Amino acid sequence: MPALGELIGTVAEDASLSSPLGIGLVAVAAVAVVGRQHVRPLAKNALKTYLSVSQRTQVWAAEAVEQWHDLYAEAQHKYVQERDEAAAAAPPDQRPRPQRRAEPVPS
Repeated sequence: MPALGELIGTVAEDASLSSPLGIGLVAVAAVAVVGRQHVRPLAKNALKTYLSVSQRTQVWAAEAVEQWHDLYAEAQHKYVQERDEAAAAAPPDQRPRPQRRAEPVPS
């Protein structure tokens, strides 16, 4: 049977701070080192910080997506506008014919 130190070393190697196991180990270590009475306010502050950062990240991501959609719409509008101007400036025999929609195949 492995010694307690070996077991703790193996678990600590497998757990990163971003994994649930790593977070649990940090919480257990905090309780052991600081004491139960002081851990509750620390945990509450950590959760408040997490919620604040999470909310800011969501707002930032939403703004980034909105800016990307705006940029895409502007580029698409510019592309269609330039394509239409080029087609209008071309002589009639070189203008592209309008695309016909595919008709459903009768079954």
